[in-house]
Amino acid sequence: MYFTKAHHFKGAIDDPKAPAPAKQMAQFINVVMGSGCKGAVGEKVYSKIPCMAGPSPRTWCLGLLNVLRTDGPAEIAWECPECGKAGVISEFD
Repeated sequence: MYFTKAHHFKGAIDDPKAPAPAKQMAQFINVVMGSGCKGAVGEKVYSKIPCMAGPSPRTWCLGLLNVLRTDGPAEIAWECPECGKAGVISEFD
């Protein structure tokens, strides 16, 4: 399970000095947060966001993420129903 503080990636997408993996993770976090904020607190969103996981670099998971925004503390949880990869994004305000 991934635990991510969104503010750590703030500005990484536009930073020319940021390494490519940081930019990719920042893009992923932004997309997941956008999906999570579409639904009401406590409502699971069945997104069209592709899973970022793969058992190996040659075989990627084909699942689409489920996203859930919680309140107190404000977090966005995501999970792939296909492979079970999951994470929580916090500190995004």
